[in-house]
Amino acid sequence: MPRRPEDLFTRGAGVTASIGGPVGLEPGQSVDLLRALGEPHRLACALALLAEAELGLTERAAARASATEALRIARRVGYRPAIGLALTRLGDLALARRDTTGAERFYEEALDHVSGAPDTARTLERLAAARVAAAPEEAGRLLDCAGGPGRRTRPPAPPAEHPLIDAVRQATR
Repeated sequence: MPRRPEDLFTRGAGVTASIGGPVGLEPGQSVDLLRALGEPHRLACALALLAEAELGLTERAAARASATEALRIARRVGYRPAIGLALTRLGDLALARRDTTGAERFYEEALDHVSGAPDTARTLERLAAARVAAAPEEAGRLLDCAGGPGRRTRPPAPPAEHPLIDAVRQATR
């Protein structure tokens, strides 16, 4: 079990499911298809999700390239949800490098773009992980906010994120 929240991003705790394209395609195939179809909004989302899968597989260079391209495309077409996803992935990459300052910057900017309670909560949980070493009380407040009034109505955190949340909660006690 990792001892620090940022270790979770170096031990394969990410997502490896199929993403944003037609059902049954591998993540890379979905990206290729969406690129060929010229669908920049879905492509930006697919690239951000691909970056999450690549990071989970500890393929950091590929994850960085996918997240950077997702952000570039999403900003070009002004698609806020994909901007938020891409910024969150870049924050995950910074946290995996133990660059908590960079991670905080990406997560804070992502909060301005994420859509809906689930993505907001996930981003707040990651921001808490980035801040827990320097400001454990603030990290605890961020976790409380992430699980606040909408907690009963939002989907639970994905199983791969439970260790991250548990590690932050443990550090804030």
